[in-house]
Amino acid sequence: MDFPTYDGTNDPLIWAYRCEQFFENQHTTDAEKVGVVGFHLLGEAQLWYY
Repeated sequence: MDFPTYDGTNDPLIWAYRCEQFFENQHTTDAEKVGVVGFHLLGEAQLWYY
């Protein structure tokens, strides 16, 4: 299962749902989630994150 990327152009709720599915499958801790998400943002979403 690959982690979904997000660039800010589509519905973020669909992306967030896919992220949660990934986290459940991989047993990701809350402390790890922010770092994983930040690494997979692109374009406008990446600028907003930083």
